[in-house]
Amino acid sequence: MIPGMPKVPPVLTHLDVERLNALVVSQSDAVELKRLAHELRRATVIPAHSAPADLVTMNSTVVYDDEQSAAPKEVTVVYPWRAGERGTVSVSSPLGRSLLGMRVGRSCGALDESSDGGALRIVAIAYQPEAAGDWHL
Repeated sequence: MIPGMPKVPPVLTHLDVERLNALVVSQSDAVELKRLAHELRRATVIPAHSAPADLVTMNSTVVYDDEQSAAPKEVTVVYPWRAGERGTVSVSSPLGRSLLGMRVGRSCGALDESSDGGALRIVAIAYQPEAAGDWHL
């Protein structure tokens, strides 16, 4: 978290919450998933069909910048079993948890206590399943 910046609860769709809660329950011993469970409990939950197009949801491709690099980066927020594919980041990782539920233009800090607290800013969403009508993702 960025010092002095309030920790805004993520905005998550009900479908993402249901699917992520199932993941957390199935593998409840993993430390990163316990941190994800905490974020799920803090979340403001909205219907999936009302997700604004500028909201980072599961399987969204996000363009963000940070304090450590000059150029924006692009990643897709995915479930842990897809992480490792080129251009993906697991939702259970500190970066994935930081991005999920944020909106374009918002800044957030890393959610991992061991991080240096660098700021992330959502620049754009290149793809969002809800906006594309891809409800199966």
